[in-house]
Amino acid sequence: MPVVLEVKTDPEVPPLPPHITLQQAKNFSLALMKGDPNESG
Repeated sequence: MPVVLEVKTDPEVPPLPPHITLQQAKNFSLALMKGDPNESG
């Protein structure tokens, strides 16, 4: 059976893998809070 999956993402936000450690989650959130210089879009 064919299936269509539509996913809308922000190309400026890096994807988060499904299985990460607590330290990786902490570092990811810190990086997002720091901001992206190309985020003006």
